[in-house]
Amino acid sequence: MVSVVSWGALAQPRLTRLRAPETSAQEDQRASDEAELRALEQHVDDAIRKGDTTFLESVFAADFRFLHADGGITDKVGSLQQVAKRPYTFRHLDAVKVEMHGNVAVIDGLVDVNAHGEHGNRSYLVKYVRVYQRKDGHWQMLMQHSVGETSSITFDIPSST
Repeated sequence: MVSVVSWGALAQPRLTRLRAPETSAQEDQRASDEAELRALEQHVDDAIRKGDTTFLESVFAADFRFLHADGGITDKVGSLQQVAKRPYTFRHLDAVKVEMHGNVAVIDGLVDVNAHGEHGNRSYLVKYVRVYQRKDGHWQMLMQHSVGETSSITFDIPSST
């Protein structure tokens, strides 16, 4: 059985913050940072799906926190342990927006997820916010907050036999 998840209220419009005009060099740096962060976001999500804890260890800050939609909180170690279980069969980022604040970036978007676990297979859509800080020339993720999640939809994966 295949299920479709409605984006519904998770795809809310975002307010745009007004800022002072930038010089050409500042605009170029902002565009470069945004492109780098978009690529990093995709790499992070691919690493989560593949269970690549080595890469994520290098991206998550020492004091990284993940605030889950249900109110739970995991630290860096707990988050890496969860990823190591490789529960995700599919993840797709969408509607990713990058907001720059000097050496800090706030990124929000949607992630469409199919996962398997002790309670079977499920599909859901999550609205998330991630905060990165550039330290020593590298971006580190300080936190992720899942701010909304659709109800899980359970599904069966047909066997290939």
